[in-house]
Amino acid sequence: MENDDFLKSVQNARHEADEADSSRDTLVLWAQRLLPYLNNNPHLTIAQAIDLYLAEHDPE
Repeated sequence: MENDDFLKSVQNARHEADEADSSRDTLVLWAQRLLPYLNNNPHLTIAQAIDLYLAEHDPE
């Protein structure tokens, strides 16, 4: 493997890791937001919990 190819591979891996971290952080944030709704009503769907969250927190 040439040096340039190696450096590109490292940069790609770093970028993919950053994207994975960002996705995981977003997922954890939404899980924390929705957990109270889901705990209060275990029959809610995720979509319904999101609707309830947005109804309470959307700054319209």
